[in-house]
Amino acid sequence: MDSQERASTRRLAGVFWLGFFLLFALWTFWRLGGFDLWATVTLPDGSSLRFPNTFATVDHPFHATRAEILRRSLADGELLRWIGNHQGGYPVEFYPLGAAWIEVIVWAVTLGIWPIMVVHKLVVIGVFLLPVVGFAALARFGRLPWSVPVLAIVMHVCVRGWWWSGGAMELLEWGLLTNVASAALLPLVLALHRGYLRDASRWLLAAGAIVAAIAVYTNVRSVLPLAAILVGCGLAALIDNPTARSARTIGKRSIEIVLLTFLLVAPLAGALMRFGDLYVFVRYSSYADLGEYWRSSLQAVSTPAMVLAVVGALAAILRREDDGGRTVLIVLALYVAGTASTVLSTSAANLVSQLEATRLMPFQRLLVIYLAAYGVWATVDVLLTRTRHSEPTSREPALVRHEGYRHPERSEGSPAAAVSRETTVVAGDDGEILHFVQDDGAFSRGTGAVPGIFVQDDGSTDRLPESHGVFADAVMAVTALLFLAGYVGAWLPGIPESDRAADGLVTTASAAIAELEAQVRLADETAPPGTAILVLGTAVSWHDQLWSPQWSDRRFFYDDWLWYWQTDHYGAYDPETSHAYDDDASALDAAYLRQHGIGAVIVTGEAAPAAAASDLLTLERAGLWSIFLVNDPVTIVTTDDDQQLDVTANDRQIAGSTGSPASTFTVRHNWYPRWEATIDGHAASIEKDERGYMVVTGDDPGTKVVMTYRTDVWDWLSRLGLVAGLLGVAWLLVPQRWLLSSRRLAPSDPELTPSQGSVRR
Repeated sequence: MDSQERASTRRLAGVFWLGFFLLFALWTFWRLGGFDLWATVTLPDGSSLRFPNTFATVDHPFHATRAEILRRSLADGELLRWIGNHQGGYPVEFYPLGAAWIEVIVWAVTLGIWPIMVVHKLVVIGVFLLPVVGFAALARFGRLPWSVPVLAIVMHVCVRGWWWSGGAMELLEWGLLTNVASAALLPLVLALHRGYLRDASRWLLAAGAIVAAIAVYTNVRSVLPLAAILVGCGLAALIDNPTARSARTIGKRSIEIVLLTFLLVAPLAGALMRFGDLYVFVRYSSYADLGEYWRSSLQAVSTPAMVLAVVGALAAILRREDDGGRTVLIVLALYVAGTASTVLSTSAANLVSQLEATRLMPFQRLLVIYLAAYGVWATVDVLLTRTRHSEPTSREPALVRHEGYRHPERSEGSPAAAVSRETTVVAGDDGEILHFVQDDGAFSRGTGAVPGIFVQDDGSTDRLPESHGVFADAVMAVTALLFLAGYVGAWLPGIPESDRAADGLVTTASAAIAELEAQVRLADETAPPGTAILVLGTAVSWHDQLWSPQWSDRRFFYDDWLWYWQTDHYGAYDPETSHAYDDDASALDAAYLRQHGIGAVIVTGEAAPAAAASDLLTLERAGLWSIFLVNDPVTIVTTDDDQQLDVTANDRQIAGSTGSPASTFTVRHNWYPRWEATIDGHAASIEKDERGYMVVTGDDPGTKVVMTYRTDVWDWLSRLGLVAGLLGVAWLLVPQRWLLSSRRLAPSDPELTPSQGSVRR
């Protein structure tokens, strides 16, 4: 086979796998309802309406609503820093908005033709398929065929996993968007960091820092896998080139990655360093022991995938040319060791305040799945490749044009790094390049100079021996089809039902959610101004009530609010173990309604009879969700003698006005150090009361109190850090020839896994 025929075969293989992935992605998109974004819903009164058909279970309402709040804030010209409508409010640094930003960006790119509820569904499906980008980058930098990332994404989509595994159950059924989205970005970070540590290409540093920063803004726990990635990539590069010069270079580049990433996340990092001690995190899950951790690891990927991953791990260890697979294995080993340490040691688990060991599984799952796909390919490679000799026997030396080849021991800018454009090599029987003989006298290398690059019979080079081709692609395709048949089609026996791909997902195409919207809008119109709305119960799935802020800017309180950050909230529950009242009806108490400034109650389920019988409430409209107005409400801002105020509130400012001057005001909103207060324009002091709310006291009486969520000098300094990081990224992305066009640039330090070249005999 000559070089043209071989190039044509490679192109056809590439087209095949691209087509395979596109068809698979479209099928996945269709199967998850990506083309079914609206539904006609019939209401109890017989009328019907067109309603968004998005994912509805568990955490989906929470994340879709956060995106809508962010969209409104940006539309008002404000950068969202405090979310006030969730159980008294919380700072965004305690639950960063990375995923919400992704949804808002998609909404903007699509010109706002869909509401955020619909966009949320599209983003979730996109996040489900997102790991293929990282898989493809790892395969590309590891000189592997495109069949590897395609097989990996098929495994990922097919195997359901558990609610913390990072698969379909966690993302689609439980809606844990932030945890899965951040993990989905990390394989790409691994590929980019690996590339930069070996090649020093400026764009790799910039891209790696940007993607890592997005992962951190999406989920702060990403710093743990990011640490494993950086250390693992450095160790892998050092193993491939164990010299003092290489160690210094790797250390320098690692510091560059850390510094640039830190600048990009400076606003979030700065806020957490200042106020992180105020965050109380409730751990809902954990591993009892290493045995439970192992069983969870197996459930995350399935037994067949784990077996294939073991094969891939062995191949990464034994095959010296597969430095890409070896890097993934080293990162995985470090990550597993770190997770295991949190299982064995409470002190290790407490090093990070938001750490649940179970929530580290998504990234581990992706690495194991990639190794599984790599294991299939490596097995085919071993079976098809002839025995490679450590010394050449039948090939004559060949002169290589080495554009893309780099000397592994030359520093960037060193004249010796680009002494020659041609290098004499010696190849083994199968054509693999084994030795650099010389580089115009500049250097020499021993065995394994260009592992994984082969000299073909016509004198060209290629990534694979000529014997590989249709058969290898067929094996990879059959493996993908077997996973589809077993885990989606349920056509293969012996696969546990719990491992099979998610199907029949619950959506908002329900009369209950449509009625909730109508009731929230009516409650917003009828409740006294300046009061909050309490939503009790759920009808379709866990946390239906968290959809409410989609349709109103009011302050909301719930019987189950999913997540919180402090322990002072007033209500009948244990803040150390849960974020839900023990009894929904306990909120229908005079003290509770007054404490939180409740003006209306929307209720369904077990608390509905108690609401109907309460003397504190008056029925406004009955239904599956019924509205009750509070008979004697108080506004969220009152004076010390209980005067009602005219209140306006958003996520940056709360203001209250009264006709009678007062020197003390109670603000029924969560205290946080960023809040500052004035009374009639004069600075006033703020104290936190025993319920976590704020009491404002002025030196002189006044008629208007204003609470402002301030931006201080430390915030501005962190924003300057972000700007510096963005400028650094922009500078790195500018081609070097534009910056230094007056002289010819020397190549950067070497890529230890070189790209293709050409050979002249």
